[in-house]
Amino acid sequence: NIADYILLHILSDDWEETSAKLNQLIRSTDILGRGEDGKLYLLLVQVDEANFVYVEKRLAAQGIAYEKTEGVGES
Repeated sequence: NIADYILLHILSDDWEETSAKLNQLIRSTDILGRGEDGKLYLLLVQVDEANFVYVEKRLAAQGIAYEKTEGVGES
């Protein structure tokens, strides 16, 4: 089986502040980093649409804006 995942483009230019907030919210299996396009991305591993609602709530509570994407450099 292929693992479920959701890739988010994080809409912030402040790497330090955003990564500090996200590091308190994400699991050790999730990956935060910059894409080849220089933008900030969050790969949520073992997350599907059904349980993404919980992630959305945590991101909203921290004021973190994002958009779901299919790949780095795509919107």
